[in-house]
Amino acid sequence: MEENKGSVIKQLITDFFEFIKLKSESLALGIIENSSKLVSTIFSVFVFVILLIFASVFLSAALVWWLTQVLGSFIYASLLLGFIFLVIALIVFVLSKRLIASSVVRMFSDMITDILNNLRQK
Repeated sequence: MEENKGSVIKQLITDFFEFIKLKSESLALGIIENSSKLVSTIFSVFVFVILLIFASVFLSAALVWWLTQVLGSFIYASLLLGFIFLVIALIVFVLSKRLIASSVVRMFSDMITDILNNLRQK
């Protein structure tokens, strides 16, 4: 009887450590999955921003050329477009907390929630 209790306790300890090992592996896999999502999102945003910069440069050049013909002065056309960009920059700056910070916080909270949900389910 004592021998049977000893083997049950050994099996319980072995199962407990196996459980801890599986939980740590699950946590590591969740972190890897969420890290890869984060890196791919950052890369996608980076590519999008680069393409947006190229598009804005070419569209700005075309708009300045068109405004030069309409206004009759390259200087006035450049100043007008510069003013438009300044207004856009100020709007983005004022709304940056709502536009950028909240979406980053939401993304990180979703990642942490996913990890915690995975740990609870397994």
